[in-house]
Amino acid sequence: GFVYGMGLVRGLIGTGVAENVLLIGVETLSRIVDYTDRNTCVLFGDGAGAAVFAGCGAEDGILGVSMHSDGVLGDLLEVRRRDVAGVSRHRGRARPLHQDARQGAVQGRGARDGGEPAPGARHRRAFAVGPRPAHPAPGEPPHHRRGVRADGAAREQGGGQHRSLREHVLRFDSDQPRRGGARRPRRARRPGRLRGVRRRRHLGRLGGALDGAGAEARAGRRPRRRSERGQVKLAFLFPGQGAQSVGMGRALAQRHAAAGAVFETADRVVGFPLSRVCWEGPEDELRMTAIAQPALLAHSVAALSVLEQAGIRPAWVAGHSLGEYSAAVAAGAIPFEDAVRLVHRRGELMHRAGIEQPGTMAAILGLDLPAIEALCAEASSQGVVRAANLNAPGQVVISGEIPAVERACEIARQRGAKRAIRLAVSGAFHSPLMGSAAQGLAASLAATSFRDPQCPVVTNVSAEPVTGAAELRDALERQLLGAVRWEESMRWLLAQSPDAFIEVGTGRVLRGLLRPLDSTARTLGVDDPDSLAATLSALGAVPARGMA
Repeated sequence: GFVYGMGLVRGLIGTGVAENVLLIGVETLSRIVDYTDRNTCVLFGDGAGAAVFAGCGAEDGILGVSMHSDGVLGDLLEVRRRDVAGVSRHRGRARPLHQDARQGAVQGRGARDGGEPAPGARHRRAFAVGPRPAHPAPGEPPHHRRGVRADGAAREQGGGQHRSLREHVLRFDSDQPRRGGARRPRRARRPGRLRGVRRRRHLGRLGGALDGAGAEARAGRRPRRRSERGQVKLAFLFPGQGAQSVGMGRALAQRHAAAGAVFETADRVVGFPLSRVCWEGPEDELRMTAIAQPALLAHSVAALSVLEQAGIRPAWVAGHSLGEYSAAVAAGAIPFEDAVRLVHRRGELMHRAGIEQPGTMAAILGLDLPAIEALCAEASSQGVVRAANLNAPGQVVISGEIPAVERACEIARQRGAKRAIRLAVSGAFHSPLMGSAAQGLAASLAATSFRDPQCPVVTNVSAEPVTGAAELRDALERQLLGAVRWEESMRWLLAQSPDAFIEVGTGRVLRGLLRPLDSTARTLGVDDPDSLAATLSALGAVPARGMA
């Protein structure tokens, strides 16, 4: 298709119709080809390209285009409408721009069609254009139809070439006669060609954009595989504190009844209009730990409820700090109401611990973990400080007492850190300064009923999946004092080769953290109705009845 487009570009610029042309070509053959069939994926894949063409010297540029088509579908190469840009007029009649369908590939610098240019050939800018043929005599078929369909002599003369080309095509595409009108038994269809396409689309087929197996092979990873039933394998990611923003969840709740019911439940459980703070602010109130945590949970579960209504469910879940409670809800390990009570209590305990033992946190960018551990050890003379959030390569958050954190930031700048920024938090989370909060949270977790997760939950403290109720409760208890090993958690998930990662809830922070680990990973998000529609479209999901 791109080669054909270059032929059109040559004609447009060579005839003076256009001075500059942007050519864009896209192939999404994976929508109709089973990519797991290794006999076809190496021949038919997805791709996209673009180029801007302009005039240049007469000896440069595209000097010839030849497509090697057999001419049977020559009518498709004509522009018949008189009002289409690019149709030249000759003696009051519209002469369609046409490319001879029997010609063959693109020739580059220094080449000519069949050797030297014909006498009288002229060049327009960078493109060699042959002499304009004379207008056909009365009763003679138009030039643009010669050799394609109207000129029987020309077709007969090239018949042998046409037959051999057709046989060549049929060797590689056994479906071609069926598309041309011939019928044959269904069992004779080439294995892997159109198999189960309709079923996959309704089960969440990702379409062409997810076929990154070639890039994965070059990166040394095994290709992503779908389940035996054709369903895609998805990893749900849930954001933590700091992602909150005024207005979050409002549009989703207004558009979808399931999302609105989640916010109503959260309002009832916490005993105040949490949804009003989420949707209207003020921002200072929403930033408070005891409010931000249940608010983020409510938004994530509201987005989750709409995904579930569309039949989209995860194969794995993970949440960043607070987001691990959202992940537990998504895995079916904790009822939503119990999760709201837990995170509301967790926020209150963490805020109180921050008052009892003041501390802060800071993000350090551009240094690896060993270097940060070394500077924390050096700054520990000023108090408690440690690596708390291991987010991504070159992005680590430290936590501890204020003098120690400030000293660690100074050392980081001296040792070449790109940035060392204090965060606006109410305490030193994920550090020993949260000891009193951890004790109170342990009692609340013990009083909460847990079920075995329906899918693995990749926990912060171990960066490994858990599948039992007791293991998950223990991980949530240890999380408040332990580091969030997010980078390792994402590396584990990437090793499972999910078809896509979906960030469920507020913002794009987690997708940004995933990019340095694997720039080819497919990432989606559900934050509002627009992002929901985009995600469902990418997954090929059919909205459930009643969904907007």
